[in-house]
Amino acid sequence: MTVKTFHLADGRTFKLGRKIPTVRFPSLKFANYLEKLPSLPTAPDTADYTAKAPTALSQMYLNDQLGDCVCAGVQHVEGVLTGNANPPALLYTDAQTKALYSGACGYRDGNPSTDQGCDIQTVLAYWQNHGLPSGSGHKIVGYLAVDPKNIQECQLALWLFENLIFGVGLPDAWVNPMPNGPGFTWDVAGEADMNNGHCFTAFGYDAHAFTISTWGMLGKITNAAVSKYTTQAVNGELWTVISPEQVSVAQQRAPNGFDWTSLVEDFNALGGKVPVPANTTPTPAPNTAPSQPLPGSKAWMQRNLPPSAYLAYTAALEKPVKSGVPGTPGWLKTHLSAAMYANLVSSFAPKKGVFENIESTVESKFDEFCEFLRQEYSKI
Repeated sequence: MTVKTFHLADGRTFKLGRKIPTVRFPSLKFANYLEKLPSLPTAPDTADYTAKAPTALSQMYLNDQLGDCVCAGVQHVEGVLTGNANPPALLYTDAQTKALYSGACGYRDGNPSTDQGCDIQTVLAYWQNHGLPSGSGHKIVGYLAVDPKNIQECQLALWLFENLIFGVGLPDAWVNPMPNGPGFTWDVAGEADMNNGHCFTAFGYDAHAFTISTWGMLGKITNAAVSKYTTQAVNGELWTVISPEQVSVAQQRAPNGFDWTSLVEDFNALGGKVPVPANTTPTPAPNTAPSQPLPGSKAWMQRNLPPSAYLAYTAALEKPVKSGVPGTPGWLKTHLSAAMYANLVSSFAPKKGVFENIESTVESKFDEFCEFLRQEYSKI
């Protein structure tokens, strides 16, 4: 991949560097943990977490020299998180920025051929496992995918966790001309350009737009632009990360019913070591059973399928339905344990009377079965 460079009239340069993910690894979705709520809660009308990290957000972090926009973006996030939780906001040296670009993305200082940019999930996983900078205590406990077509969900995620991380193919109108100072606004302007892959971050919102940070400047991206350019259909992506401090802070902000226990347990199942937060919501009725993923849901599949089988299953959900593909009854019976398969079979009996037993599903109803499975479970 050749990283694009843009030259401004005043002599400055800006670079891009976000790679389109060739494989989307299994990830947790923010919406999963809102399932218990009777309706999606409303975040405050506005939020802004930039005030305690102005110096951190003004840093270019070498994105004028290298295609490290993803690394610069996560360093801006860490600055805002530390600035709001435990000031002063964390700042990074050029050496630390290069070390992150090297460790997470394969860059070798002095070798321009290795300046190839990064994909966001790889950098988030590096941050979770190694910290920023590497070896420090500044690790995230996990990250969640956010639905860019649901602006209310985007606002709620930013309000709770103080950040959003965008991966976008910038439309040409956004970079011709390039923003040359703070206060710019990115609105709907033609189609996404996959040659303009860029990562930027958001730390505030109002009714119309999100406050974003890129190339050391603050600007805006409108709600309409978020929904148009950040979807998987145009190779976009939208994430929020959670730091250890945010587990307790966000829990205090979270609406009653937000499923914190499952969220932390899922982070821990993926390798985290996060204590389950103390319950700050009203005491539930005695002997309430802990929340479990619904049999057949993606969370249930992830918990019970071998990792390689789960990857095949999630990939198959994006493809046209065909007999024998991952996710069909015969395939599941092969890859699940006998106990888990029996659990899955029994769970379908009361579900709208569609199937009393997976094994009785005949070929003539195969498409109906798969459509039911996707509509009822894949969205969970």
